[in-house]
Amino acid sequence: MARPREFDPVQALRAAMFLFWRRTYEQTTIRELAAAMGIGLPSLYATFGSKRRLFEQAVELYLNTPEYVITLDIDRLPARDGVELMLSRAAAYYSDPSRPPGCLLNSQPRLVAERVLAQQSILEFLEGRRHEFPAGADLEALADYYAAILRGMSAQARDGATETQMRRVADMAMAAWPQ
Repeated sequence: MARPREFDPVQALRAAMFLFWRRTYEQTTIRELAAAMGIGLPSLYATFGSKRRLFEQAVELYLNTPEYVITLDIDRLPARDGVELMLSRAAAYYSDPSRPPGCLLNSQPRLVAERVLAQQSILEFLEGRRHEFPAGADLEALADYYAAILRGMSAQARDGATETQMRRVADMAMAAWPQ
């Protein structure tokens, strides 16, 4: 008869997500993961599979939490308000001391595809509001620009930037909005 789990898999996964976020996939060992998750190696492997699979599950968790600022609740907003909210949340979340600094996607060299999808979601958001922009506005360049701002804010947070500093960056970025 199998013993019941003595840990919360979601909490353990969240602990793994934070460890990967702080240290990157490559720098994190399976033993460090087990310790951070508060479980033994047999339980880790039985519940989550390999380190790679655990990482994939941690990224999936991240993409469905408020820490992922790209698409959270902006679909109901006009374009400018949605981008402004995204940048404002980034300033707050990236510098929140209860979380690792910056963005999980931007801290992991191996998550290129996820960063491309995030940038694409910004473009799709903007294109869905094309009527709000002047004729000829280059929405692809605008999406590229705001994705680059988010990446820069993430890097600044990892380097110790405060929320106030990042809000100033967000304000400057909004000054580039097409008139």
